[in-house]
Amino acid sequence: MIISSELKLDVPLLLDIRHNIRKEVEEWFAHNQVTPPVSYEAIAETADLLIDKNSWDKCYKAFVMVCCGNAIWRPVIGSVPFNRRILLLPHCLRNSALCKGQQDEMGILCSECGNCSISGLLREAENLGYVALVTEGTTVTARLIESGKSMQ
Repeated sequence: MIISSELKLDVPLLLDIRHNIRKEVEEWFAHNQVTPPVSYEAIAETADLLIDKNSWDKCYKAFVMVCCGNAIWRPVIGSVPFNRRILLLPHCLRNSALCKGQQDEMGILCSECGNCSISGLLREAENLGYVALVTEGTTVTARLIESGKSMQ
């Protein structure tokens, strides 16, 4: 089977449509047990089935696939206690012109200056017990996770 790498993520503009897609996907997986990991092909086939069943616009296939992946992995991720989770935020969320945060070897240390949404996201994650990091890339993040420093 040839998989198109040109699949475009068209997200429905209307909240009602997004909500309906998420609801129907969740219901489908509640009645059809699927154990992760699941191949791209299987997720694409399930998305096609749900699009046909619910008469959704085919341009939403990538969005439906994301919802399928979320539904498949939700029980696994949900079983991980918050204090064993890491929220990784990309540094590009910050307003680089106004950011007062300092950078060290672990990433950006938010100064909570209010010039971007990072401080609110960090605060919410940390209140739940997550370790939260603002990093510049996967290399730094992988190094932190492997060292165990991020879990302290």
